[in-house]
Amino acid sequence: SGISWRAWVVWAMALMFFLLQLFLQLCSGEMIGSVMKTLKLTALQGGWLMSSYYYVAVFLQIPGGVLLDRFGPRRVLTVAAVVMGVGCYCFASASGLAMAVTGRLLMGAGGACSFVGCMAVVTRWFPTRYFSLMIAVTECAAFFAAVVGDVGLSWWLPAFGWQFFMRLSAV
Repeated sequence: SGISWRAWVVWAMALMFFLLQLFLQLCSGEMIGSVMKTLKLTALQGGWLMSSYYYVAVFLQIPGGVLLDRFGPRRVLTVAAVVMGVGCYCFASASGLAMAVTGRLLMGAGGACSFVGCMAVVTRWFPTRYFSLMIAVTECAAFFAAVVGDVGLSWWLPAFGWQFFMRLSAV
């Protein structure tokens, strides 16, 4: 039996969320200098700020999976995307370290279940025999997007500024 167009749409939406999470995770390297300059941070503060995303994301991976199993990907990924968006906006609007860290923590909390959410979508919407293929396609898309996003951000960041990209990510 064929795969419905709705399955592809649902997977594409989950994939876009995962790609956004990956962008937010990896953009730190390109943005750190600008963020430190804007917020007047030391190297230690800048490193702590950017790594705060990972602290919460790592600890929420397993609870995110439990929530996905209990409530399903639609509810969990919707709430996670809103939390991530609020975090992006807080980070972009920060005038000091505390608000910036709050934004990064919210981004990490929202993104914690993005990849697992893609797997949950594949499990629910695709025949079992396509699970490995769809996860491989998801990972390939992520690697490709990481390379393109990093190069693109390095070109556009000087022109638009890091806050523009964070506000765009919030939307």
